[in-house]
Amino acid sequence: MGPGLPASADHQQWGATNLRGQAGVRDLGAVEITAPLQLPDTGYVVDQRRGDTPRNRLLEDWYYYSWTSHILRPADRTYAVRTADGKYAVLRSLGYYCPGGRPGCVAFRYRYRGDGGREMAGLEAAGRLSNGAERTATPLRIDR
Repeated sequence: MGPGLPASADHQQWGATNLRGQAGVRDLGAVEITAPLQLPDTGYVVDQRRGDTPRNRLLEDWYYYSWTSHILRPADRTYAVRTADGKYAVLRSLGYYCPGGRPGCVAFRYRYRGDGGREMAGLEAAGRLSNGAERTATPLRIDR
């Protein structure tokens, strides 16, 4: 695996299928990922083990599937993610197809707070995180 990623034997030490990991996901619905967000501190769904594979029921429905065209397209959902070490991120799927229409190139947009804060400032036009002190929009509070 790449740098910073645990080997498969170590996955259980950080995932929610063990006692040490507190990682979880919460479906925020059709919230725009670029909006200022105040992420909730509760209501995150942790993964469960199915056989020898950890799965999270919220992430199993990230797409819509067309039975007539056999094409996947991302569901209109943004997910709040709580990492095993108590940090927060938001994640939104953008697609599943490679250039030329080949399947298997998963693309997503995410925002990460490495300091453990739950407030995600709005994105500036250039796509960078705003500095927080000069934020002009009020964060959207997610209480569902």
